[in-house]
This record gives sequence, C-alpha cells and structure tokens, in this order.
Amino acid sequence: MSTENKQVTDLTPKTIKDKSSFKLTNADISANYLNDKFHLMINDFKGAFVCWATKQNPNETYGVIADATQAYTKFLQQRYFKTKDTVIEMDCELIRKLTDVDLFVAIPEILALNQMKPDFIDLEALSRNVFYHILREQITQPL
Repeated sequence: MSTENKQVTDLTPKTIKDKSSFKLTNADISANYLNDKFHLMINDFKGAFVCWATKQNPNETYGVIADATQAYTKFLQQRYFKTKDTVIEMDCELIRKLTDVDLFVAIPEILALNQMKPDFIDLEALSRNVFYHILREQITQPL
C-alpha cells in the first residue's frame, strides 16, 4: 500500500465576498454582447418563457401558463425550429423579435396571461425578462 501524501480536496462551500463581480446585469449584456451571435434551440426559448411566466405569476393558477407555453412553442416550431434538436445561429435582433411584447400580444394564449383575474402578468416585463434570460444563459453557459 502506498504511503504517499495525498491531497484532500476541500468541499466546504466558499463564501463569495464580492458578489457584484459575478453579476451579469441587463446593462452589461446591452453594453457588451448585443453584436454577438448565439446558437439556440427551442428549449432555450421555452425554458426562459416558463421560468419568467411562473416567477411573475401573481396567482395560484398555472394552467394558463401551460397553455401559453404550448402556444409559444407551437409558434416557434412552425416558423423556426422544425425539430426539437434544431440549432439556429441568431443575433440579438432575431432573439428580440422572438421575445417581443408585440409577438406575445398576438398569441391569444399569451395575451390571456395579461388578462387574468384578480391580477395579471405584465407582458412587457415578461418579454424583457425572457430576452435577457436567454442571452445571460448563452453568455455564461453556451451550447
């Protein structure tokens, strides 16, 4: 048996003292990444949409989010992603177009998020959050 001195890895969670240096803000993205190209799949859009629709949902009903997600996914499949494995190189202009509030308003199931009672999901905020979520993930965790 070897008696070599083996180094033990410390698995204790580290505290990040300066958390601001690890943030990638919307302003940082707008200032530094809007000319980049990104390789995206349909699940990048679907995941960001579900994430933010759920986070912004002021109600305890989620069926309307499922309906909106299905309608958004169908729109993306019909026009851009022919299969779930399709990867498309996109610039920020196209990503913005596919997450634009005008598009969300044009899809009745997404518009329904804005018409829920007693409270609603702000579609402009949803649009902005989905857009920056997709970019942030691609910048920090590219395909």
